[in-house]
Amino acid sequence: MDYFYKFGPAVFKLRDFSVNSFLRIWLWKLDPYRIENADECNTELLTASPDKYDHLLKSSTIIHNQPSGFYARQIFKAENGDYFLHLKEKSTNIDSLLFHITKDFKKISLLIDNTETSGQAAFEYIGRSAIYSMISLSVLGLHGVLTEHNGMGFIITAPSETGKTTHARLWRDNKNALIINGDNACCYKKNGAWVGFGVPWCGTSGEEINRSVPVQSLVILERGKENKAEIISTYEAFSLALSSVQCPVWDRDISDKAIALFDEFLNDITVIRLKCTPDAESVEVLEKALEEIE
Repeated sequence: MDYFYKFGPAVFKLRDFSVNSFLRIWLWKLDPYRIENADECNTELLTASPDKYDHLLKSSTIIHNQPSGFYARQIFKAENGDYFLHLKEKSTNIDSLLFHITKDFKKISLLIDNTETSGQAAFEYIGRSAIYSMISLSVLGLHGVLTEHNGMGFIITAPSETGKTTHARLWRDNKNALIINGDNACCYKKNGAWVGFGVPWCGTSGEEINRSVPVQSLVILERGKENKAEIISTYEAFSLALSSVQCPVWDRDISDKAIALFDEFLNDITVIRLKCTPDAESVEVLEKALEEIE
């Protein structure tokens, strides 16, 4: 049986719900995004046997190596242009996860899951590739927090451990703001304006809502000794926040499209740099800056 899910402008089809499938285990997280049916889908997510792809694996070459938390991540490229995402546990060197991704990112298959995480690791990693697949639909994904306040959205981005989640939760606790996604801020241009939307993949934040909101601004967070918000130029914003763009750096064409979308996004919205301390005053300072651009 096929199941369909809608994330912003994208429709995904999930198939092959086999025994021990991570998709079956994590359906509860996908359920808020489910739609009854769809004439067509943009991307398929499924589980499959690695034996089916043996011929492609044998013709594949490593094109990218990158540490990723507990895992060593490798990207293989097959002769037909397809990709394999391979993760090994650093401490044991055991094969942990293996995904097959078609060259157009229209089909993403889980082949191996030895993580013993009840499908959680597989679910999160397939989510990263799912966000990459939406780039072809002109969806921009940023590593950041998509927040809504008074019917308007803003995205908070910063390097890890800088305090973006803390700041977003201060908005939630002091201003009754909604955290639409605590880790992946996705948006696209609709009728000339940028719209942010929820996705079920939210990293370790655990915070996500199936909801859309107009995006007013990007907030680049920096630690400071006092709270200060200032509007910065597109050029400065590009250099400060480029690393937040979610794209497969190992695929030049898709990455170039994502960067072009980011440049367009920065030219359309207001970018605020917030130097702040982790307290409620930082919310007041940013709120005042946001009100001035309305």
